[in-house]
Amino acid sequence: MAHSALHFVAANPIAPTLPHVPAVVRVPFLNDDILPVKGYFESGCCERAVVAIRNLEKSPACLIETIQEYMWLAACEFLAEYGSLEDTLWDHIAKEAQVSGKRWGLSGPTGPNNIMSFVSLTEVQLMCATGPDGSERIMISVTGDCAWDAEFGVAILLDQEGRLITAGNA
Repeated sequence: MAHSALHFVAANPIAPTLPHVPAVVRVPFLNDDILPVKGYFESGCCERAVVAIRNLEKSPACLIETIQEYMWLAACEFLAEYGSLEDTLWDHIAKEAQVSGKRWGLSGPTGPNNIMSFVSLTEVQLMCATGPDGSERIMISVTGDCAWDAEFGVAILLDQEGRLITAGNA
């Protein structure tokens, strides 16, 4: 009987276990939403990517409060840069909805407390990056759509320890 190439690894308890990045991750600060994980890793980054995902799963749920503040600022900055003088954020969202075909509700965001109702986060991306000191590290980006920027959307950027770096327009 022929065996697959992986038969030896599966049958041998001494064989090294190969780290793999999970296909999905639970994100505590997004009400435990489960999002798909994307990324390509050289062999040296794969183990750090697995650790980064574990750290993301341990991030505190209260992180959403800071993310909401960042997202509200991002929406206001986007409106200031790309909206007309007479536009409100809701006017701009209505124009974006005409372009994207996606409706976000009957009223617009009024502040940080309801800004996430206008954000739809869709995936977690892992990237191997080089720090200022030349060391390699993993960056975690939670990305998705938002009502005010149909073209580029938004992102939440965290370091490999799961600490928030920034959030806002992608």
